[in-house]
Amino acid sequence: MLRSAFVVFAVYAALFAAGNAFADSRVAVSGSVGTLGGEAQVHLQLSRFLSLRAGYNYLEGEVDETYEDVDYTVDATLSGPMAAVDLHPFMNGFVVSAGFQFADKQADLFAVPNQPVEINGTTYQPVDVGSISGEADLGGASPYLGFGYNGAFSNGRLGFTAMIGALLLDEPTVDLIASGPIASDPTFAADLQAEEDAIQDDLDEYPFYPVVSLGLVFRF
Repeated sequence: MLRSAFVVFAVYAALFAAGNAFADSRVAVSGSVGTLGGEAQVHLQLSRFLSLRAGYNYLEGEVDETYEDVDYTVDATLSGPMAAVDLHPFMNGFVVSAGFQFADKQADLFAVPNQPVEINGTTYQPVDVGSISGEADLGGASPYLGFGYNGAFSNGRLGFTAMIGALLLDEPTVDLIASGPIASDPTFAADLQAEEDAIQDDLDEYPFYPVVSLGLVFRF
């Protein structure tokens, strides 16, 4: 339902643009930082009511997380292109924005237990488990909805941008494998599957990724 609303909004804005001449179009570029990491964008003004923007964001990071009794190192990636339609309802810098961020949103998990660990209520020795590695996949293209201020086409050539919004994430999928001699044991396999389900349930509690950014923009 939410995805349909994002698509309808974007299509409506694109159709609205068809009624505007491109002769008065203006171009600007911007750089920003925020929850999507560093981002560079190109802005195209179609009318006082409508502008388009497209760019690329780069975000990679490493965090330590504990699920059940296992300490994981998590390498997350959220880098990719993004495109959006900005509506200027008051014909100024205030915008309501909708679009998509195109990136494979995934995290690599890795753990090497150095003491007995409890997985799904069963205790296993480190020598039996070996290492646990896997991937959490949060999908690809994500609808985006936000609002804020885009000074690309306000007075002056230099301005600022400040946006707040969210990406709608897919339902997560998690796959884990162990390298130790117990990996093929049916009981251990079932417990590791339960670990996967627990991580998926944790991730599923956060269907949105917050998008907050602040940057500078220059109009040609």
